[in-house]
Amino acid sequence: MVPSLAEAFKKANGKMFPFGIVHMLKALKCKNDVLEMYFVAVDPKHQMFGVPAILMNTLVRKCIEKGVSYCETGPMLETNKAVHGMWRYFEKEQHKRRRCYIKSI
Repeated sequence: MVPSLAEAFKKANGKMFPFGIVHMLKALKCKNDVLEMYFVAVDPKHQMFGVPAILMNTLVRKCIEKGVSYCETGPMLETNKAVHGMWRYFEKEQHKRRRCYIKSI
């Protein structure tokens, strides 16, 4: 999880080098109210012991402490009820959808 770098990439016109890295580093230092969650997962053998609940509790506390008001998650399967259940107490909006289709030739 990192602060959102979307505005920094816009300023750098989507380029990291040669000077885009300056925008990225500056964005990481200043206050940002948007959090990007690139990958959040718990090993299946630890899921029944409350590790996801501890993870969410820590995440929410730190977000409140740091003033984060929006959180962008990574891709989740539509059929993964456990992951969707973790977000049921939050206001959410689906604005991206990825799907894979198979066509036999």
